[in-house]
Amino acid sequence: MGILTKVILDIVGVGIDILEFFIIVRLLLMWRQIKWLVPFDTAGKDLVNSFVAAVNKCWSRWRNNELTIKSQLIVGLITLVVLRNVLPVIAVLL
Repeated sequence: MGILTKVILDIVGVGIDILEFFIIVRLLLMWRQIKWLVPFDTAGKDLVNSFVAAVNKCWSRWRNNELTIKSQLIVGLITLVVLRNVLPVIAVLL
């Protein structure tokens, strides 16, 4: 794996980690109101909302039904965890 590939994977990995953080914050705030997490949720609101909309769009194409907001967040989080673990394997194969 070349240095450019490693740099790109690191940048994508950091982006995935940031998105995972904001999704976990949103899930925690749906479960319980934690005052000091509200600013983090506000900061990542647009990012999470656009990601959840994409997850819901893909899910509706695949299963022909809508998910609840909490389910969209959980499916998106699982997808990101799998993606973060699969990307390095794909990069090595290329």
